[in-house]
Amino acid sequence: MSKKPAEISRPVVLYVEQVETNPDIDAYLDTRRMSVIDIEIDTVMAKQILDHLRERTDGRLVGSIRLRFTGRLIHL
Repeated sequence: MSKKPAEISRPVVLYVEQVETNPDIDAYLDTRRMSVIDIEIDTVMAKQILDHLRERTDGRLVGSIRLRFTGRLIHL
């Protein structure tokens, strides 16, 4: 059984409460925003991540390392 695209990734929906036509960009850039997401992985995925990080750092590759985690998002 193949998954439909809607089952793999869904867009984020923003319900707009206010529209600012002249926002203060400096205040936005100077504001520190924090988010917390707990990610639960099994030992197989942990090893895969470690191997990838070792490969990237041992190879002296420059630039940031990006990982994408996909799975069910549960709001508690």
